[in-house]
Amino acid sequence: MFKKKDTERQIILATEIKKLQYLTIDCDLKRFTKNPAMISALFVDSLSPDQVLQMALRNEVSHIVQNSFESLEDKADLMKRLDLDYMNFYSSNFKILKKPDEVQLFVFLRDELKQVIIDKVCFFLKINQQQARHFNLISVLSEMIMNAQAVAESHKEVSAKNMIKILVEKNKDVVAFSVFDYVGALSFDKFLKKIEAAQELGFRKALNLGRGGAGLGTSIIYNNSESLFLSCRPNVVTRVSAVIPFNKNTNDLQMMQKSVHIIRNLVKVKGNVYV
Repeated sequence: MFKKKDTERQIILATEIKKLQYLTIDCDLKRFTKNPAMISALFVDSLSPDQVLQMALRNEVSHIVQNSFESLEDKADLMKRLDLDYMNFYSSNFKILKKPDEVQLFVFLRDELKQVIIDKVCFFLKINQQQARHFNLISVLSEMIMNAQAVAESHKEVSAKNMIKILVEKNKDVVAFSVFDYVGALSFDKFLKKIEAAQELGFRKALNLGRGGAGLGTSIIYNNSESLFLSCRPNVVTRVSAVIPFNKNTNDLQMMQKSVHIIRNLVKVKGNVYV
């Protein structure tokens, strides 16, 4: 784990892992939780998906970063870009991947057929939807679109909030989906607790109960993603981004380690304290 010396900032500053100005200490969860206000980011290996989820739920750290198909160095570069101006994250020009081979922005309205959107994205990615190896990727995309459309539908009386954007990035190892809605109603805790509820219930039971209260959709996104980003400017914009392994076999996927990023709006409330 890396512990920040400068307590005035809550987003990590680094150009690469070698230059991180953090102290390496034992990743003991009891020790880690003693002073969560001092910790902004955790760089580590070997945390289970459940451990990552519980850390995010307890608000102990804003960024839990593990090495996986996208390298730790590339993830540190993203953290540096966030640190320079985290508000850029709400722009569809802000890319998750350091050097994507291909990038495309898709813009659609809340009532466009989900399958039409999926077809367009799959055509761009040059993937066959019938191939089993792409099932996880398409499942994540489908759930992210459905979530954004449901939110927009609840505000359909406001025409400006009917637009939804999807930024798609691709390299040889991963695909990144970023879905933007312009309602700005995401609750980090509710999103994460839905994942937790589905994990505790079990996939089959959650499937039987449906998506309404079982958290199945959010669980599908979390379980199939290497990295998950949650961000919201209330009443303005929500961005949810997921990085999904691309063209990996089952054995590779079993080695995947998860990262979670909660992008909060930092407000200086007193002295040098940010929340």
